[in-house]
Amino acid sequence: MTQIPLSDFTMEELLQEARKRKQSYYLNCGIVGFMAGIACYSTVRNGFGFFTFLPLLVVPLGNKSSKEYKAVKQEIASRSANNQN
Repeated sequence: MTQIPLSDFTMEELLQEARKRKQSYYLNCGIVGFMAGIACYSTVRNGFGFFTFLPLLVVPLGNKSSKEYKAVKQEIASRSANNQN
């Protein structure tokens, strides 16, 4: 699946994309937080093991989501700045 560059989106499409990516960003943050909780609980309960390092497998997902959301916000901000001038 090819991804359309953000510069080709209209402002309305950008705002819709920002809402979608914001939801995804917060969902991924929740998942990473939940996994960190599991890791802490598992470490306290059983010592170091598989579940101690499991959240490290989920961190790249949250990182990608964060970058995508910031890119959309940055594009909206740059267009807003250009419209004000």
